[in-house]
Amino acid sequence: MATLEERIIAATDKSEAAALVLDQVANGPADGPTSLVTTDNGPVKTTARLSQEISLALRIVVIDATTGWNVPAGIDQLEFVEILGAGGGG
Repeated sequence: MATLEERIIAATDKSEAAALVLDQVANGPADGPTSLVTTDNGPVKTTARLSQEISLALRIVVIDATTGWNVPAGIDQLEFVEILGAGGGG
């Protein structure tokens, strides 16, 4: 059985590692390889990446609703928004 000191050290190490992951998710970039943070349950998008994706999705809805344009078959909706120049450079 681990001593109290060993248990405290292990708990501190685990807490610090978890805090680092939370910081990466909360403060990571909107794009690039570090916009996906590796966790024990798999990759998680940063809040900036999620915000960017939601913004692009809303632009698609607005484009579809206000212009009546349908996204052409075989073209990803995000690519379509970029083609139209509404993507915001992400």
